[in-house]
Formats: sequence, C-alpha cells, structure tokens
Amino acid sequence: GMNIWFTYTVYIPLFNLGKGVMWDCTTMHILQALLTAGTILTLYKTQTTNPGRLDDSCAEIGYWRRLYGETLASYADATDENAKKNRPQLCHTCHIARPPRSKHDRATGSCVLLFDHNCPFVGNTVGLYNYKWFFLFLICLTWYLANHLI
Repeated sequence: GMNIWFTYTVYIPLFNLGKGVMWDCTTMHILQALLTAGTILTLYKTQTTNPGRLDDSCAEIGYWRRLYGETLASYADATDENAKKNRPQLCHTCHIARPPRSKHDRATGSCVLLFDHNCPFVGNTVGLYNYKWFFLFLICLTWYLANHLI
C-alpha cells in the first residue's frame, strides 16, 4: 500500500527524467506556488496592519476627544435645533466623537475608522488601512482554491 503510494507520488515525479505528468503540469505548479505566496503575504499584511484604531497612538485623537467634550456641552444648550441635527456620533466607551462610518470594536476595545468587521479568520479587525489587504487576501485565496479544484 505505502510502497505503491510512495512510488507514484514521490519517486517517479522526482527521478523520472522523461517528460511526463509533472512536466505537463509545470505551469499549474508555478501558478499554485505564486498563489500560495500571494495568499500568505496578504494574510500577513491583513493581520499586522493597523485597521485604523482611534487610540492614543492616533495623531488625531486629541481633536476627536475635544469634539467629544464640545458635543456633550452642546447637549446642555437645547435651544438650537440645527446644532442638534449636526452633532457627531459619540462613543462613550472611548470618550471621543466618532468620525463618519467609524464604529466601536468590542474585540479590540477601540473605535476603528471605516469599520467593516472583526474577522476571526485573519485575527484582526478590518478597517480603513487594511481593507485593501483583506480584499486581496480573499481574491488570492479564491484563486488558490479554484486552482486546486482544476
């Protein structure tokens, strides 16, 4: 059983110098290697790139905290209807005024710019700065799996 498997999967492809099955599939093997490398690279970049967290490392955090205080103070002045409509969304956990399309991420405990979702498969939140890497990861992974089916 194992001898037959070893012969046809290891010995013949490596030591048969004639142009056989392995030679015919060279392009497929090169494509598979490139897709594997692309999938690993984009997964790494998705995991390690800051998605746009609004925490103390963010340069603009002072502005959003100041705007939070001003917005809270504006609630005391309930006379101006236009001011009520133009108030920014507040995050009472982070104590900041949230920029448009940002949300508080419960997994990381901070607000994220252009929050998309927290992806357990890549181990990171998908947001403004790593969305392109996540999208490229999905494309590479799809082509990688499609290449396996062929």
